[in-house]
Amino acid sequence: MGTLRYTSAFPRFDDWLVAASFKRMGGVSRARFGSLNTGRATGDDQEVVYENRRIALEALGIGNATLHTPSLIHTNKVAILTEGQENLPAYKHDAVVTNLPGHAVLMSMADCTPIFFADPAKRIAGLAHAGWQGVYHKISQYVLTSMRQLGTKSPHDVHVWVGPSIGPCCYQKNESDVQQAAEECWQPYLTKKRNGQLSINLWKALTDQLLELGICQEHLHHSKICTGCNTDQYFSYNKENGQTGRSPSIMCLR
Repeated sequence: MGTLRYTSAFPRFDDWLVAASFKRMGGVSRARFGSLNTGRATGDDQEVVYENRRIALEALGIGNATLHTPSLIHTNKVAILTEGQENLPAYKHDAVVTNLPGHAVLMSMADCTPIFFADPAKRIAGLAHAGWQGVYHKISQYVLTSMRQLGTKSPHDVHVWVGPSIGPCCYQKNESDVQQAAEECWQPYLTKKRNGQLSINLWKALTDQLLELGICQEHLHHSKICTGCNTDQYFSYNKENGQTGRSPSIMCLR
Protein backbone atom coordinates (compact mmCIF):
# COMPACT_ATOMS: atom_id res chain seq x y z
CA MET A 1 0.00 0.00 0.00
CA GLY A 2 2.68 2.51 0.98
CA THR A 3 2.27 6.05 2.21
CA LEU A 4 -0.17 8.34 0.44
CA ARG A 5 1.74 11.15 -1.28
CA TYR A 6 0.72 14.08 -3.45
CA THR A 7 2.05 17.42 -4.68
CA SER A 8 0.00 20.60 -4.33
CA ALA A 9 -0.15 22.70 -7.48
CA PHE A 10 -0.73 26.08 -5.83
CA PRO A 11 0.10 26.07 -2.10
CA ARG A 12 -0.21 29.87 -1.96
CA PHE A 13 -3.86 29.62 -3.05
CA ASP A 14 -4.76 26.99 -0.48
CA ASP A 15 -7.30 29.29 1.17
CA TRP A 16 -9.64 28.98 -1.84
CA LEU A 17 -8.37 26.16 -4.06
CA VAL A 18 -7.44 22.51 -3.65
CA ALA A 19 -5.27 21.34 -6.56
CA ALA A 20 -3.00 18.29 -6.39
CA SER A 21 -1.48 15.38 -8.28
CA PHE A 22 -0.99 12.07 -6.47
CA LYS A 23 1.71 9.43 -6.67
CA ARG A 24 0.77 5.78 -7.01
CA MET A 25 1.18 4.81 -3.35
CA GLY A 26 -1.34 4.87 -0.52
CA GLY A 27 -4.32 3.08 -2.06
CA VAL A 28 -5.85 -0.38 -1.80
CA SER A 29 -5.37 -1.76 -5.33
CA ARG A 30 -3.11 -4.78 -5.76
CA ALA A 31 -0.56 -6.17 -8.22
CA ARG A 32 0.04 -3.99 -11.28
CA PHE A 33 -2.54 -1.48 -10.06
CA GLY A 34 -0.67 -0.98 -6.79
CA SER A 35 -1.95 0.92 -5.20
CA LEU A 36 -3.80 4.26 -5.67
CA ASN A 37 -5.46 3.43 -8.98
CA THR A 38 -8.45 5.68 -9.67
CA GLY A 39 -8.96 4.73 -13.32
CA ARG A 40 -12.03 2.62 -14.08
CA ALA A 41 -10.99 1.47 -17.57
CA THR A 42 -7.97 -0.47 -16.35
CA GLY A 43 -9.31 -3.89 -15.39
CA ASP A 44 -9.06 -3.16 -11.69
CA ASP A 45 -11.90 -4.02 -9.31
CA GLN A 46 -14.41 -1.18 -9.51
CA GLU A 47 -15.16 -1.08 -5.79
CA VAL A 48 -11.44 -0.75 -5.13
CA VAL A 49 -11.21 2.11 -7.63
CA TYR A 50 -14.06 3.94 -5.87
CA GLU A 51 -12.35 3.40 -2.52
CA ASN A 52 -9.11 4.86 -3.89
CA ARG A 53 -11.01 7.92 -5.08
CA ARG A 54 -12.50 8.31 -1.62
CA ILE A 55 -9.06 8.00 -0.04
CA ALA A 56 -7.66 10.73 -2.29
CA LEU A 57 -10.54 13.13 -1.64
CA GLU A 58 -10.38 12.57 2.11
CA ALA A 59 -6.62 13.20 2.09
CA LEU A 60 -7.27 16.63 0.59
CA GLY A 61 -10.04 17.41 3.07
CA ILE A 62 -12.78 17.45 0.43
CA GLY A 63 -14.48 14.16 1.12
CA ASN A 64 -17.91 15.81 1.09
CA ALA A 65 -17.47 17.55 -2.27
CA THR A 66 -19.60 16.65 -5.28
CA LEU A 67 -17.31 14.51 -7.44
CA HIS A 68 -17.00 14.80 -11.22
CA THR A 69 -14.89 12.30 -13.20
CA PRO A 70 -14.75 13.24 -16.90
CA SER A 71 -14.25 10.58 -19.57
CA LEU A 72 -10.91 11.51 -21.11
CA ILE A 73 -10.61 11.02 -24.88
CA HIS A 74 -7.56 13.09 -25.98
CA THR A 75 -9.39 16.11 -27.40
CA ASN A 76 -9.35 19.87 -26.78
CA LYS A 77 -12.95 19.97 -25.53
CA VAL A 78 -13.60 21.88 -22.30
CA ALA A 79 -16.58 21.67 -19.95
CA ILE A 80 -17.68 24.49 -17.65
CA LEU A 81 -19.09 24.02 -14.15
CA THR A 82 -20.82 27.13 -12.81
CA GLU A 83 -24.00 28.27 -11.12
CA GLY A 84 -26.98 26.87 -13.00
CA GLN A 85 -24.69 24.40 -14.76
CA GLU A 86 -23.62 22.13 -11.91
CA ASN A 87 -23.33 18.91 -13.94
CA LEU A 88 -20.82 18.00 -16.59
CA PRO A 89 -22.26 17.95 -20.13
CA ALA A 90 -23.04 14.68 -21.89
CA TYR A 91 -20.26 15.12 -24.44
CA LYS A 92 -16.84 13.83 -23.47
CA HIS A 93 -14.07 16.32 -22.75
CA ASP A 94 -10.51 16.60 -21.47
CA ALA A 95 -10.68 19.77 -19.38
CA VAL A 96 -12.97 21.38 -16.85
CA VAL A 97 -13.13 25.03 -15.82
CA THR A 98 -15.11 26.16 -12.79
CA ASN A 99 -15.90 28.96 -10.34
CA LEU A 100 -18.16 26.71 -8.29
CA PRO A 101 -17.05 25.82 -4.73
CA GLY A 102 -17.65 22.33 -3.41
CA HIS A 103 -17.31 20.53 -6.75
CA ALA A 104 -14.26 18.29 -7.11
CA VAL A 105 -12.93 17.30 -10.53
CA LEU A 106 -10.84 14.12 -10.62
CA MET A 107 -8.89 13.02 -13.68
CA SER A 108 -6.94 9.76 -13.75
CA MET A 109 -3.71 9.62 -15.77
CA ALA A 110 -0.61 7.56 -16.44
CA ASP A 111 2.00 9.56 -18.46
CA CYS A 112 -0.40 12.19 -19.80
CA THR A 113 0.00 15.70 -18.43
CA PRO A 114 -2.23 17.21 -15.75
CA ILE A 115 -2.33 20.98 -16.30
CA PHE A 116 -3.73 23.12 -13.49
CA PHE A 117 -4.93 26.69 -14.06
CA ALA A 118 -5.79 29.25 -11.37
CA ASP A 119 -6.98 32.85 -11.54
CA PRO A 120 -6.74 34.10 -7.93
CA ALA A 121 -8.28 37.49 -8.77
CA LYS A 122 -11.57 35.93 -9.92
CA ARG A 123 -11.25 32.59 -8.12
CA ILE A 124 -11.62 30.58 -11.30
CA ALA A 125 -9.74 27.31 -11.80
CA GLY A 126 -9.22 24.71 -14.48
CA LEU A 127 -7.80 21.22 -14.87
CA ALA A 128 -6.80 19.72 -18.21
CA HIS A 129 -5.60 16.30 -19.36
CA ALA A 130 -3.11 16.45 -22.22
CA GLY A 131 -1.33 13.69 -24.07
CA TRP A 132 0.41 14.51 -27.33
CA GLN A 133 -2.94 14.98 -29.06
CA GLY A 134 -4.13 17.40 -26.41
CA VAL A 135 -0.96 19.45 -26.75
CA TYR A 136 -1.11 19.26 -30.54
CA HIS A 137 -4.71 20.50 -30.53
CA LYS A 138 -3.81 23.27 -28.05
CA ILE A 139 -6.12 22.35 -25.21
CA SER A 140 -4.63 25.13 -23.05
CA GLN A 141 -5.95 27.74 -25.47
CA TYR A 142 -9.49 26.41 -25.05
CA VAL A 143 -9.14 26.30 -21.27
CA LEU A 144 -8.16 29.97 -21.19
CA THR A 145 -11.05 30.84 -23.50
CA SER A 146 -13.45 29.08 -21.12
CA MET A 147 -11.93 30.87 -18.13
CA ARG A 148 -12.60 34.18 -19.88
CA GLN A 149 -16.25 33.15 -20.23
CA LEU A 150 -16.40 32.87 -16.44
CA GLY A 151 -14.72 36.23 -15.86
CA THR A 152 -10.95 35.94 -16.22
CA LYS A 153 -9.71 39.25 -17.61
CA SER A 154 -6.34 38.24 -19.05
CA PRO A 155 -3.97 35.26 -19.33
CA HIS A 156 -1.53 37.43 -17.35
CA ASP A 157 -3.75 36.83 -14.32
CA VAL A 158 -3.61 33.04 -14.65
CA HIS A 159 -1.14 30.80 -12.86
CA VAL A 160 -0.32 27.39 -14.36
CA TRP A 161 1.23 24.28 -12.87
CA VAL A 162 2.23 21.37 -15.11
CA GLY A 163 2.24 18.14 -13.14
CA PRO A 164 4.24 14.91 -13.47
CA SER A 165 4.05 13.31 -16.91
CA ILE A 166 6.21 11.41 -19.36
CA GLY A 167 9.31 13.34 -20.39
CA PRO A 168 11.26 13.45 -23.66
CA CYS A 169 13.69 10.96 -22.15
CA CYS A 170 11.03 8.24 -22.19
CA TYR A 171 8.35 9.29 -24.68
CA GLN A 172 9.00 7.70 -28.06
CA LYS A 173 6.62 6.79 -30.89
CA ASN A 174 6.83 5.46 -34.42
CA GLU A 175 7.18 8.29 -36.92
CA SER A 176 4.13 7.06 -38.82
CA ASP A 177 2.03 7.48 -35.66
CA VAL A 178 3.02 11.09 -35.08
CA GLN A 179 1.01 13.48 -37.21
CA GLN A 180 3.21 16.39 -36.08
CA ALA A 181 6.23 14.81 -37.80
CA ALA A 182 5.45 16.45 -41.14
CA GLU A 183 4.80 19.91 -39.69
CA GLU A 184 7.68 22.37 -39.59
CA CYS A 185 6.47 24.12 -36.44
CA TRP A 186 6.76 20.83 -34.52
CA GLN A 187 10.31 20.02 -35.55
CA PRO A 188 11.91 21.65 -32.45
CA TYR A 189 10.04 19.14 -30.28
CA LEU A 190 10.92 15.96 -32.20
CA THR A 191 14.20 14.07 -32.16
CA LYS A 192 14.90 11.00 -34.27
CA LYS A 193 16.48 8.22 -32.22
CA ARG A 194 18.86 5.51 -33.38
CA ASN A 195 16.06 2.97 -33.17
CA GLY A 196 14.13 4.98 -35.78
CA GLN A 197 11.53 6.23 -33.36
CA LEU A 198 10.76 9.86 -32.56
CA SER A 199 11.33 11.29 -29.12
CA ILE A 200 8.60 13.85 -28.36
CA ASN A 201 9.27 16.75 -26.02
CA LEU A 202 5.76 17.61 -24.88
CA TRP A 203 7.17 19.52 -21.91
CA LYS A 204 8.79 22.14 -24.13
CA ALA A 205 5.89 22.21 -26.60
CA LEU A 206 3.41 22.84 -23.82
CA THR A 207 5.60 25.48 -22.16
CA ASP A 208 6.02 27.35 -25.45
CA GLN A 209 2.27 27.23 -26.09
CA LEU A 210 1.44 28.61 -22.65
CA LEU A 211 3.90 31.47 -22.98
CA GLU A 212 2.59 32.30 -26.46
CA LEU A 213 -0.95 32.36 -25.04
CA GLY A 214 0.11 35.07 -22.60
CA ILE A 215 0.87 33.17 -19.40
CA CYS A 216 3.61 35.07 -17.56
CA GLN A 217 6.89 33.23 -17.12
CA GLU A 218 6.75 33.87 -13.36
CA HIS A 219 3.26 32.33 -13.21
CA LEU A 220 4.27 29.15 -15.06
CA HIS A 221 5.63 26.25 -13.02
CA HIS A 222 6.56 22.76 -14.20
CA SER A 223 7.23 19.77 -11.98
CA LYS A 224 9.57 18.26 -14.61
CA ILE A 225 9.05 14.84 -13.06
CA CYS A 226 9.03 12.06 -15.64
CA THR A 227 6.53 9.32 -14.87
CA GLY A 228 8.41 6.93 -17.17
CA CYS A 229 11.64 7.32 -15.20
CA ASN A 230 9.89 6.86 -11.86
CA THR A 231 7.56 3.87 -12.11
CA ASP A 232 8.17 3.13 -8.44
CA GLN A 233 6.28 6.35 -7.68
CA TYR A 234 4.04 6.94 -10.72
CA PHE A 235 1.98 4.83 -13.09
CA SER A 236 3.41 4.86 -16.64
CA TYR A 237 1.30 3.56 -19.51
CA ASN A 238 4.27 3.58 -21.87
CA LYS A 239 6.88 2.03 -19.61
CA GLU A 240 4.49 -0.58 -18.18
CA ASN A 241 3.04 -1.56 -21.57
CA GLY A 242 -0.41 -0.31 -20.69
CA GLN A 243 -0.73 -2.83 -17.84
CA THR A 244 -0.94 -0.38 -14.98
CA GLY A 245 -3.18 1.96 -13.03
CA ARG A 246 -3.97 5.68 -13.26
CA SER A 247 -3.09 8.33 -10.71
CA PRO A 248 -5.58 11.02 -9.68
CA SER A 249 -5.18 14.74 -10.28
CA ILE A 250 -7.84 16.70 -8.43
CA MET A 251 -9.08 20.28 -8.19
CA CYS A 252 -11.81 21.73 -6.03
CA LEU A 253 -12.73 25.28 -5.04
CA ARG A 254 -13.35 25.70 -1.32
